[in-house]
Amino acid sequence: MIKTLTRRRVATPVAVLVSLLALVACGSDDDGGPESGEAAAATAGAPATDLMPAGEGTTQYPLTLESPWGETVLEKRPERVAIVTGANDLDNTLALGVTPVFADKYMAEYEWAVDAGANDVENLGEITDVIPFEDVAASEPDLLIAIQTDEAFVADSYDKLSQIAPVLVAEKTSWDVTWQESVKLIGQTLDLSAAADKVVTEVEGKVAEQKAAHPEFAGKSISFVEWHAGMESLTFRSFEGSATADVFGDLGFVPSAAASKFSRDSIMVSKENYGELDADVLMLAASKELSEDIQTEPVFKAIPAVAEGHFTLLDTEKEPSAGWAMSWPSALSLPWITELVTPQLAEVAK
Repeated sequence: MIKTLTRRRVATPVAVLVSLLALVACGSDDDGGPESGEAAAATAGAPATDLMPAGEGTTQYPLTLESPWGETVLEKRPERVAIVTGANDLDNTLALGVTPVFADKYMAEYEWAVDAGANDVENLGEITDVIPFEDVAASEPDLLIAIQTDEAFVADSYDKLSQIAPVLVAEKTSWDVTWQESVKLIGQTLDLSAAADKVVTEVEGKVAEQKAAHPEFAGKSISFVEWHAGMESLTFRSFEGSATADVFGDLGFVPSAAASKFSRDSIMVSKENYGELDADVLMLAASKELSEDIQTEPVFKAIPAVAEGHFTLLDTEKEPSAGWAMSWPSALSLPWITELVTPQLAEVAK
């Protein structure tokens, strides 16, 4: 999947999570009650396998997975999960201790994904603007995950995907489904709800530790911009409601004055508008060479944050994954990126 930047945030995390979990509806008997007895016992609390942790026995199967394009049914707990998006669905599945049987090869290369077992994924393919349906089918999955991606991408692919295996999507499939929402939705579907809650608590706890260690962040405004090679432009990533803004907010920062002027559909920053980037802290994600070129621009040099030493570079030549991790945090990449950037932010926030 091409990592386009075309969707607005659709709801607050709590509201979206309620909607997402409501999508996963339990199957029912003739009297309309949840399936119980031998059929439920045969699938709930399933033992661990090489690919899946032991089930917790809280999710009942058959399980109906609804979507805007139809519904599919999980007859029993999945054992072979395929990731059919080129975004953080792989990270958020690995975070639960689940090893997919298919995933995008580029997402599997990130260091945090490798540390979580991405090298054990049985089959890797390339998910660009299309899904390699034959490769996905050849991996013999019994569940396909397509949560964080472009809505139109899933809409165009849903019928073909549902012929391969049941499909798990969000009610409003979007790039802005948060990592917490994704982890909990995947966890409930795989009978790993308690594990999902634990992942969310632990990751949020790690970020909270960074915040506590840096009281100088409290109340400081921040602008985070990244050079986008395809657009040949700076892009404003910490706009209001973005995942990036959420990360900085969790560290204690507040949005800059310009945060409300940008959105998922309008992120480019023209040279004449560089002055709008001013904040108590300004962080740029780019290569050192490119950053030096940008800093020769008179309008950029005149930004108070730059002139007064409250500017810092996130060098994407040294850390090529940093821009992605900050713009699209996952349960795996969030601890990695916050640990990386907090020392730099501390230097310029004092």
